[in-house]
Amino acid sequence: MGVSLTLSKNDNGHFLSQVASTIKHTLLLQQYLFAVAATGSPSDFNASSLIICGSNESIVQRAALLAGSKFLGRVQVLQHDDKEWAASVRDIGTSNYDEEVRFDFLLWNF
Repeated sequence: MGVSLTLSKNDNGHFLSQVASTIKHTLLLQQYLFAVAATGSPSDFNASSLIICGSNESIVQRAALLAGSKFLGRVQVLQHDDKEWAASVRDIGTSNYDEEVRFDFLLWNF
């Protein structure tokens, strides 16, 4: 289980998908839940990309629901399949609680 916040030079969505794919491949035979996020792109300073991946659909759904409730009203889901959930989160880091939120939705689901 882990949380990582990173910054790419451009196209955060594609960059985070590559990072997530590499991590998933490494953890293929294990039970896992992880999230990768990147701050907003230069064209949209207020939105951040977030991807949650897990070894099964149930933990991904629970983590996504908790993330959505923690970032209430700021999440736009971009993709959701069995083992991956991707979203854009507006104004991440503007609340004093946002730092803790990234860990909450992982810790409460494992």
